[in-house]
Amino acid sequence: MTEIISKDEILADWGKNNLIKSLKGTLTLTEIADTIGTDQGQLSKQLNGTLNMSLYRLVQIASVLGCKPSELLPKHWQSQTIATPEELYENIRIVTQTVEEYLATRKKTLKPEKKAELIAGLCEATIELDPERKKAKVIEISDFMLRRAI
Repeated sequence: MTEIISKDEILADWGKNNLIKSLKGTLTLTEIADTIGTDQGQLSKQLNGTLNMSLYRLVQIASVLGCKPSELLPKHWQSQTIATPEELYENIRIVTQTVEEYLATRKKTLKPEKKAELIAGLCEATIELDPERKKAKVIEISDFMLRRAI
């Protein structure tokens, strides 16, 4: 069970460990604030964890810095799962096989580029799941996508 910590603890952790300072490069805090339409003082307080930061603000900052919002989060908040090449190949094999079986049982066909797009998305979405949950999720998403006429 995950321990729920207080708002103050989360903000303090964010203030000490967010990666915005290391990713801002040559941009000053004032330049970032001007670009996203906020006050430099308010942005500074948000980065230091003394003022809440909205998801919208995090997305704005990431856009200015040319990265994904998740890349700004403290490293220990990010997923620590790193798949080995063998795990990646196994994931691709399971996803591809499950998609092929799913399409065959439903007597459906997809254009090669659509099938590749579906498989690639499913591989990314299921990398951390165990094989049984992975198969169930592949079928669930494939069914949803086919109903939407991918």
